[in-house]
Amino acid sequence: MEGRKYDLYSDQFRASTHETDAAMREIDPVFSQPGLDGTTAIWFVTRHDDVLALLMDDEMDLVVAWEPVTTARSAATRSLS
Repeated sequence: MEGRKYDLYSDQFRASTHETDAAMREIDPVFSQPGLDGTTAIWFVTRHDDVLALLMDDEMDLVVAWEPVTTARSAATRSLS
């Protein structure tokens, strides 16, 4: 997997969030890059119509795609209780 094109954790990104979002919608409306671990892909879907198409696609298994987030959130919630 290639390096990150968009450094969403940088001070530069935080200073120009709207400009970066606009560029992603124009240049890379559906885009993947490595996450913080350097290997796990993070997908960005930046146009409303593309997001709707993805969510309405019966062949997409969004449960599997969201499982790590849900698991991490559940573990964090349990540790707070």
